[in-house]
Amino acid sequence: LGGRNVTNDLAHGLRTPVENAEKIKVAHGSAILRDKDKDTVSDVPGVGGRAAHRVPKSMLVDIIQPRIEEILTLAARELNKSEYIKMMTTGAVLTGGGSMIPGTVELAEEIFEMPVKLGIPRGIQSVSEEIHTPIHATGVGLLLYGHQYNTTLDGPLESEAHVFEKIIERMKRWFGGGTH
Repeated sequence: LGGRNVTNDLAHGLRTPVENAEKIKVAHGSAILRDKDKDTVSDVPGVGGRAAHRVPKSMLVDIIQPRIEEILTLAARELNKSEYIKMMTTGAVLTGGGSMIPGTVELAEEIFEMPVKLGIPRGIQSVSEEIHTPIHATGVGLLLYGHQYNTTLDGPLESEAHVFEKIIERMKRWFGGGTH
């Protein structure tokens, strides 16, 4: 469950392709309707020769908010079943692209009944700026954790910056964007 579910809900609710729904979510999406946005409208591109149409921000929130609440409620339920909830003395951290939808942190604070913040990778040198977002926070965190606690290697570990540069280059090659 995550941002992709929100995108699919928008595509269905707005009767637009998933690609358009993703763009609308990123540019205009919100999990909470704020007073300043009550009169805001967004353009939804037409499909199959149909004309574009406009939808009020309230309609976007009506589609987005229930899905975000569902995702957060399921996460809270799992946390409450586990022992981890006792260790979360300072609050929760949200990661992933869906966490960047405005209003998500506020909904999470209501549902989790604790402080919540966005997870943003920090302390990484010489890496593309796109890595420094909640979208990549979990992956970066796992890589750092694995690098920090790797005790099976013979000899010294490479610097974090060098490890990340190698990983980024390898990922670029996988997806056809690299030079090798």
